[in-house]
Amino acid sequence: MIFFVAARPGFSVGFIADSFAPIISEPRSSRVPGIFGIPALLCPLENPVSSTDNLRPGLKGAAELVVGEEHTAPRVGSGRVHVLATPVMINVIEAAALAAIEHLLPEGHQSLGTRLDIRHFAATPVGMRVRAQVEVVKVEGRTVSFRVAVNDEKEPIGDGTHERMVVNVARFDVRVQDKVAMVRSRT
Repeated sequence: MIFFVAARPGFSVGFIADSFAPIISEPRSSRVPGIFGIPALLCPLENPVSSTDNLRPGLKGAAELVVGEEHTAPRVGSGRVHVLATPVMINVIEAAALAAIEHLLPEGHQSLGTRLDIRHFAATPVGMRVRAQVEVVKVEGRTVSFRVAVNDEKEPIGDGTHERMVVNVARFDVRVQDKVAMVRSRT
């Protein structure tokens, strides 16, 4: 006989009443150390919601920016020519990716940029509008892959691919706080 107790969001823990009873099947479960030497199973609750269930290829997003002096290469430290800086173009790309998927994620989840393969092949002067457009091309586990195109008012200025990872914000924050504590312990 197995007794189930709520563990963490989306999971319950099953304790085996007879510790010598064999576990015949462990579908969608994993054995974890129990309490008082009693084996336990960590089991997903009925119909768990995946963080990417609502995401699919074909989703699109866009973001725009009118280039100001604060968006130029000298201002962000990426060059000396007063045109749109590549790091700012990347920021517009990430904003477009957020527009495509962020509103579809379950509460308590968000996406973080993890990979960029971007070309920036034409300059855009101050005062001109740039627009990044992205399309989801693949969703694999928690990873979302995008195709990217960036244009100014005259011509294409960039293209490439972008990946984002969907994370549980509470768990992510715990990891970050561990690092913050590590940094603070140095001083």
